[in-house]
Amino acid sequence: MTYYKLSNMLDEVDDKCFMYAIETINNKYQFDYCDDLDFFIEEYNKLPDEEKVLYEIFRENKPVKMFLDIDMPKTWGVSSDDVYRDIMLLINEFNNKFFKDSNNTNIAVLDSTQVSGKISLHILDFNNHFLNITDMKRYYVMFEDYAKKSRSKYYQYIDFHIATKNRMMRMIGSHKRKDPTRILVPALYNCNSSIYPVNSKMWYATHIGKKSIPFSFEIIKIKKQTKLKKTENVNISDKDIKLYIGVYKKETATNYKSWWEISSAIYSILGDSGKDLYLEFSKKAKDKYDEAGCEAYWDNRKFSDKFNNKILLKYFHKDKTIF
Repeated sequence: MTYYKLSNMLDEVDDKCFMYAIETINNKYQFDYCDDLDFFIEEYNKLPDEEKVLYEIFRENKPVKMFLDIDMPKTWGVSSDDVYRDIMLLINEFNNKFFKDSNNTNIAVLDSTQVSGKISLHILDFNNHFLNITDMKRYYVMFEDYAKKSRSKYYQYIDFHIATKNRMMRMIGSHKRKDPTRILVPALYNCNSSIYPVNSKMWYATHIGKKSIPFSFEIIKIKKQTKLKKTENVNISDKDIKLYIGVYKKETATNYKSWWEISSAIYSILGDSGKDLYLEFSKKAKDKYDEAGCEAYWDNRKFSDKFNNKILLKYFHKDKTIF
């Protein structure tokens, strides 16, 4: 068998191929691919259990199921089922709040806790997926922020960095090389374990089912812009704002609090058309001005709708020179 360097494989192999990694000793991996997932699964299931140390690889611009990787120290009185139900409730609350146009979740669970003291779960949603790694990262950032404010007891054991680190997921039936007892199997407490056999393609994160739909982040962007534009109507023009900017001092543009409040007010009042004035104000920070950072901040709409012309006037009166 020929193995590849991951970078070469990602560049050279057809997008439709199934890519995987085999864990070797010392936490190293060998990389390979297969043209057909059905054929791969058939051959994979012929392997003896001790040789099943395989991981799926996620590609930058290819879809992947919504899934969460959870590792939690064994805690007295807490079962895998407890953790699963807590996280499932959190997922549903989050999706209902931010992704109302997504499918109802169809959660499946792979569990390697049965013979190990450590609770280890892979939670997959068969009905929803990410279009690419970028969307996956966006979802995790939003989900983590929401989870911190939720009533979830176990969210802190979710690996929110899987999209930025290895970008791999251990396969059904596999275990870690150093612990052959931790085999990922369908959880008996989850109904999908009886619906989908272990050789089903649905257990693979990079296989997207026909009923699955992608999460739409454009909807969130539109909702966020709409919310910002609901700021009370203000009788102020872009010429007025340009006048204020001419008065603001370097310290006002350098201090994050004042910079953010004024930038939020500009967006609240002018919307997308205020970008040039926002950048003009940001440039008053002079040597502290970060063009790329300011561009990205504007594009991500990280503003508050609490600020309007009053905050612009506040800093105008604060900074103006009295003759």
